Amino acid sequence: MEIDETIRVALASLAFNRWAKESLPVSNSIMALDVLLGIYLAERQRPEPTTFKELCWDLRHSEQAIRSIVDRLEGSGWVLLEQDTRFRRPINRLRIAPQRHEALVKGLELLRKGVVGT
Repeated sequence: MEIDETIRVALASLAFNRWAKESLPVSNSIMALDVLLGIYLAERQRPEPTTFKELCWDLRHSEQAIRSIVDRLEGSGWVLLEQDTRFRRPINRLRIAPQRHEALVKGLELLRKGVVGT
C-alpha cells in the first residue's frame, strides 16, 4: 500500500523531531530549533553569516529570546559568535560550529529522505 504524501511528511516530521530531541541542544523548544536552522540557512543563502537583527527579522522572534537561545547554543558548542569589526560598532555574526555542522546535516538528510520516501 502506497503511503499518502501528507502522511509521509507527518511521519518524517515526527522522526526529525525525535532525532532533534536526542541529538540537538534544543529540548522541546521549537524556537531553539528555529534559531539553529535559521543560522544554518543564513550561512548557505547569504554572502556572510547572519546577525542577531537579521535572524530576528527572518524568524519573527524577539531579539532578547534569540540572544538567550544563542547563549545556550554557544555554551553547548553548537553556535559560534564572530565579531565583524568593519563598522564603527562591532557586530556579532552567528554561524554553526564546524564540528557540529555534519550532525545537523545528517538530521536534515533524515528529514529529506522521510519526505521523499527514499
